Amino acid sequence: MVDTIAETPVLNRQQNHQPEDVACSQEYSVQEHRHHQSTDCQQAENEILYEEHDVFANGINIHYGRWYSRCNDEVGSPTAVCVHGLTANHRCWGTYAKFLVQHGVNVIGYDLRGRGLSSKPQKGYGVFGHLSDLAAFLRETGVEKPIIIGHSLGAMIGMAFAAEHPHNLSHLIMIDAGAPPTLAQLMKIMVVLRPSLARLNSTFRSPERYIEIIKSAPFIGSSWNEVIEDHCRYELEEVNGRWKCNIPLYVLDQEFQSFGGAIDPLVAIANALMDPIGLIMKAWPPRYFPYDKIQVPTLVLRAPGKNREAGDEFLTEDGMMMMKREIKDATVMTVPNTNHYTIVFAEHPERDKAILDFLTRD
Repeated sequence: MVDTIAETPVLNRQQNHQPEDVACSQEYSVQEHRHHQSTDCQQAENEILYEEHDVFANGINIHYGRWYSRCNDEVGSPTAVCVHGLTANHRCWGTYAKFLVQHGVNVIGYDLRGRGLSSKPQKGYGVFGHLSDLAAFLRETGVEKPIIIGHSLGAMIGMAFAAEHPHNLSHLIMIDAGAPPTLAQLMKIMVVLRPSLARLNSTFRSPERYIEIIKSAPFIGSSWNEVIEDHCRYELEEVNGRWKCNIPLYVLDQEFQSFGGAIDPLVAIANALMDPIGLIMKAWPPRYFPYDKIQVPTLVLRAPGKNREAGDEFLTEDGMMMMKREIKDATVMTVPNTNHYTIVFAEHPERDKAILDFLTRD
């Protein structure tokens, strides 16, 4: 059973629950849908709507949002299923959803286990745990052959899905992830992630104070917009009169352990010294980077800008070009004037054009 929030314009969300079947079809390509959209649909029918649902899949509740238009639904538009990063939630996809729906692609974004309003069990984390969730989620919602879009950890999950289920998606878009980092790069990435991890163990006097702190982060800067604010407010919960992020700390610890690491750098070093073979087996590159098994058209988007300091990008130019060589049908693009966060949150016409060109090419 799926609980549905009633159809509302994306900029005026209400929460009136009504049951609805939301299975999506794949009758048309993106290009064909854009033609039907322009000739058959009235402007009012193409208003961007948003609703939220819950579905029970792989033994947990998965909460998700759906951005769509009645016009897209009428002609059976393609669906993009978006997989967010390590400490994010499904609301991070608001910017992408806006331009995709307007161009004939409905969008579903879901909260990974341990995030947002999805279940937060003690186990089942790591790329392959999330892979099982994604496969079950698609079965339960009836979404067939979606476009999979993943950012950061979500890109790794998307890549694993493309390798394990090559006939169950139409396209793969990987955003700022997908190449093995060097040790030096990994250490810089951990420095970038530290503020995101720190907020999980902190409380705040009000949602406004939380927003104020996030807004001042150097990796956000002038890119602050309503999508980022919506994303931040969505992840807040009140506990004893204080406010905190609703991602439990153990969730992130489980994620790091799945790669053979830990949130605490000293614990990670100790684990490596005590069980080096186990660490190598967990982090063995072919397990996480199965390029030879990816059969669908793939677009890799890279953010070149600094997050905290120069040289701390998550996906290097060399890494991106290696993916282009190793993946059978890969297109790559460095998205100018973006970092690991703004490549998702910010509006960017060049990025949007690259995505639409990729999805509509012959």
